[in-house]
Amino acid sequence: MAATADTVSLKLVIDRKSQRVLFAEADKEFVDFLFSIFTLPVGTVTRLLKEDGSGGMVGCLPSLYRSIENLSSDYIQPSIDKRFLLRPKIIMPGAKPPLLLPDVGSTFRQLYGCSCGGSDGIDGNDGSGSTRVADDYRTICPKCDYKMDGSVTLVDPLGEVEVSFWGEEGYVKGTVTYMVMDDLKVKPMSTASVVTLFTRFNVNFNEIGAIEEKMVEFGMDDGVKLLRASLQSKTVLTDVFLSGSKK
Repeated sequence: MAATADTVSLKLVIDRKSQRVLFAEADKEFVDFLFSIFTLPVGTVTRLLKEDGSGGMVGCLPSLYRSIENLSSDYIQPSIDKRFLLRPKIIMPGAKPPLLLPDVGSTFRQLYGCSCGGSDGIDGNDGSGSTRVADDYRTICPKCDYKMDGSVTLVDPLGEVEVSFWGEEGYVKGTVTYMVMDDLKVKPMSTASVVTLFTRFNVNFNEIGAIEEKMVEFGMDDGVKLLRASLQSKTVLTDVFLSGSKK
């Protein structure tokens, strides 16, 4: 099957005897998705798993989330919008919406400054640069009454290079096939790694039928299942793809 805009293809390598996924062969798109999980604020993770309705969240975070939802705005500071807590965004260079998770939106909080060219603008005549930023390009600059629609460039902590993506988007290079373990450990695919893994799990790959290769399409429902399983299990791929068959 060919991947669509809402799915990515994976090749699962399954130990038939133990009914366990040993690893998955994955391209850049799936690894980018895994890495993008770390760009999700806790509020977003809680909402996704709470709305999933599969018992994915344990502990008190769902109760805290519902408390914020239900608390009257009379008790919230006037400068605070509850959406900042319930649907938070972070300032992360190059972040993009996590592929294969529903209703997440961009986790990147784009910043804007005044681009009017005035004395306090980004392109200010006095060279001072803007000291005001906003996360909405429609915001009116309190200094000059122009829209703050000039994109601000984020630099690394040492101020040495601009932090941005050049060429390929995402987090890893697309010229490599990746090996994703059942516990989501990621490494470049290699014969040595495969042999080491088979030895570790006592798999006789010369035995007929010992190993099964299976192509699957990984979609949004699977994305939420993986997110939930990653917080509860160390056999994530097995739980997501073989939970119905594993005894």
